[in-house]
Amino acid sequence: MELTQPQTLADIATDGFFSSTAYDVCWAKLEELVGGFTGMETNFQPEGSVELRLYGKHDTVDITGKRIAVLKDGRWHWMPSHMDETRALVTEIPTLSDLHGFPPATEMVLGAARTLEDGKPIILSENNDGLTFAVSLDLTTAELAKSSRAVPLPSSLATEEVLIRGINDPFIDVLDEVRAVIAFAHTRRLNIEEVDHGLRLSGATPGDITVEFLDEKISAVSTSKISGAKVSEGYDWRLEDISADAFFAAVEHAMFFSARFPQVAGKKVLINLETAHVLLDEKSRTEANALVLATVRDGIFTWAWADEQLAQLPGQEQMKAVRQFGIDKLIPALVRHSMSAATARELGLVQAAMPIVNKWNLATCKLNDNTTGIVLIDAPELRLPPLSPEVEQAVLDTSLPAHLDRARAVKAYRDIRGMTHTAPHDVQHERVN
Repeated sequence: MELTQPQTLADIATDGFFSSTAYDVCWAKLEELVGGFTGMETNFQPEGSVELRLYGKHDTVDITGKRIAVLKDGRWHWMPSHMDETRALVTEIPTLSDLHGFPPATEMVLGAARTLEDGKPIILSENNDGLTFAVSLDLTTAELAKSSRAVPLPSSLATEEVLIRGINDPFIDVLDEVRAVIAFAHTRRLNIEEVDHGLRLSGATPGDITVEFLDEKISAVSTSKISGAKVSEGYDWRLEDISADAFFAAVEHAMFFSARFPQVAGKKVLINLETAHVLLDEKSRTEANALVLATVRDGIFTWAWADEQLAQLPGQEQMKAVRQFGIDKLIPALVRHSMSAATARELGLVQAAMPIVNKWNLATCKLNDNTTGIVLIDAPELRLPPLSPEVEQAVLDTSLPAHLDRARAVKAYRDIRGMTHTAPHDVQHERVN
């Protein structure tokens, strides 16, 4: 599949997006190796070359780079070599005029600049004359002063890891994600084949990678590892499987919550964000531990791990597990910062997160005049009693969303509730643990 010629500044930024993601992952790993960056020395050389020394808590890194632009009055002033390149692009494709001249120093221009630099990291550094330069860093030149460990490079990263990490970058929401995947596949010299709902990438990996799209957004990433002539799919995770595993347990908890605390079930609860508790009953002052899972504002669902203020609260530490689970298991919806609340509801994201954080009772709270918090709560008073046949039947009579596997959902529920008996008609599936 061919990559069409870029027509806009966003197209150029899109074409290098996942290459930039790969460098960002390597940069983060380098920062981890040195114990976090604490300072930087810069030596500007003739002809645009730059020598840098980055200081960390445990080590230092020497690396070279080159000046690609000067930032003046919030605008991007290309260095001569890049000025010639952008002029040539605009001459060939007039719609790329936003790239040439002195464009505003926006995230889109930075993204385009990184594409022109093959995705390399770009940092800002000030010289002795007070000029601020955008400097592109060449990680292949990086050397650790105290360690012989190799500096991580993009070529060492699996394609699927780069894809899922890229989805975790909110910048992707303003880009053409189908184009971004095609461009990255070309960069990695992968074969591209159109399949139902997406693309299959193959040719330079241990197996195929299938990328599915919903409304032109990446909705699933799955891999198949090849062993001899056989392809093993055993470790693939899909959001609908996790949602199915949690569905009936979530239903029973909702039933019990409503019966135990009818005065607050279905209503907004009072929450103390500092202590991470909600008030369940004013008379008895019964409280429950609370974890803000997400926020909804103007119809947009945002994971709490993506909210800077919420993420800093001590009671929110568990939310990191949701994001990390999505990265480890290649589940885009768990790592994408935000989406429409309708989409989140349709995907069953709240139920999918419940087993990850081991909290099963759902409530909502008012965070401010415009923002509702989706909260998972837990307390001794909310622990389920032994399961009776009547409750089991009521739970299993609950209508399951059409896209979820009922047999899987029933088995998962019985596993969670520690039941050994199984109805003859229930097909058995291995459940994700």
